[in-house]
Amino acid sequence: MSSPPNPDEVRQFGGYVALGSSTPSGLGIAPHVISPTTPPGCGRSANSYPALLSRSIGVASFTDASCSGATADNLYSSQVRGGFLSADPAPPQLAALRQDTKMVSLTVGSNDINLLRLFGTDCPRLAARAWDKSPCKDSAATLPNAKGIDERVSSVRKSLTQALSIIHHKSPYARVLLIGYGQYAPATQSPDHPCRTRLRLADGDVAWFHDLTERLDAAMRAAAQAPDNAKFTTFVDSFGHWTGHDACADDAHSWTNGSHAKPGDGAGLHPRQSGAVAMGYLAKCAMANRPVTQQELERVVDETRPTSPNQELRLPACPSA
Repeated sequence: MSSPPNPDEVRQFGGYVALGSSTPSGLGIAPHVISPTTPPGCGRSANSYPALLSRSIGVASFTDASCSGATADNLYSSQVRGGFLSADPAPPQLAALRQDTKMVSLTVGSNDINLLRLFGTDCPRLAARAWDKSPCKDSAATLPNAKGIDERVSSVRKSLTQALSIIHHKSPYARVLLIGYGQYAPATQSPDHPCRTRLRLADGDVAWFHDLTERLDAAMRAAAQAPDNAKFTTFVDSFGHWTGHDACADDAHSWTNGSHAKPGDGAGLHPRQSGAVAMGYLAKCAMANRPVTQQELERVVDETRPTSPNQELRLPACPSA
């Protein structure tokens, strides 16, 4: 098996393909990508983390196959409806891979477990019953979006393990980055209860949201580290770098939107522009095998902000070895 290419090899020779759901597509982040080959409902942004990454390492070609609403099944099958798709289907995402593709990124799994439907719709509806308890978690057995969630988390691991193997078969020279989700909610609610307004969640359901996201992250990590996949796959730990930057943090520090979002700064319950920068920078430095400290990441996010509407951002250099 050929060794994974280093960033210079990717820059000179390779193509990059981005796969996944609305987190990599950059749903709601300006500027939006409009082209004949982009299904409008996929919500692709020119400042998504894959777009930022493609500009910062100068790949020979960049194909964005990510699409809002995608599940792991949409890696293999057309996505007819989901996210904001209506009549126009998005083709199977793995069809974008080529034999000579040198880099692939993937973030998918939250839609497989109905994470955002559960915490964006079901849990806020139940919160008024008991703000100081966990009414959503306690009602999980009867909620359609929560039924079988433990089995679905396990299924994500199995689906991604298989998907990574197929990616390697289709693009045997590619370095694959499996990029985890950031934190939507903190591990515990703070005394002033910001999650009640920012996420519209009861206190106990905040911890449940955090726990399920952490378990999804662990399932993705396990898929990347499976014996056959670990040879060519790098797991990029967004979740571990997100502490203090969840949707319940104040506007200056949150990298993820709560229930509401400012136009152009990501969709509700999705990464903001700052979150896309964080994910892109972590991925870039993972490609270069350069560890990133939390302080360094926070500095980069603070300094990489648009100064004018529709400005296409670029990521700075990674720390020296």
